Amino acid sequence: MARSPRNHEQAYRNFIYSIQLEEIRLTKMEVKLDESVLTNSSVESTRPQFSPSFSVKVDGVYVIASARAKVSVDVVGRDNDDIVPLISMKLAFRLRYRIADSEFVNPGVLRLFKERNVPVNAWPYMREIVSNTTVRMGFPALVIPVRRR
Repeated sequence: MARSPRNHEQAYRNFIYSIQLEEIRLTKMEVKLDESVLTNSSVESTRPQFSPSFSVKVDGVYVIASARAKVSVDVVGRDNDDIVPLISMKLAFRLRYRIADSEFVNPGVLRLFKERNVPVNAWPYMREIVSNTTVRMGFPALVIPVRRR
């Protein structure tokens, strides 16, 4: 028998109270800067893009989450409106949560956890790396947008 939405939300709340974030680890970071874009074109504007993705799996008493993001900053040329990639980044984080009570773990709860909690936990780390990296590259800080569902 399918759970009612009310029971599903209650199971999710119980799950949240039974889980603890233990670790967030940066597992991948690739950054590329095409300096030729800066010397060969007159820049009209930039177009930053941020594309995150999230996944979760259960491994014994742990929920292992993956938070990945692709970040790009394209420049638009003043003369011919060409869109040229200037900066590209790929980031990946591994988040490990300990489950105190596996009674509330089910596919629906994990889906809600992936959609709601993993982004909230990973977002500040993604924001910090993107911002600091662009500053270290000699550009103004690129601040990724607020997370909206």
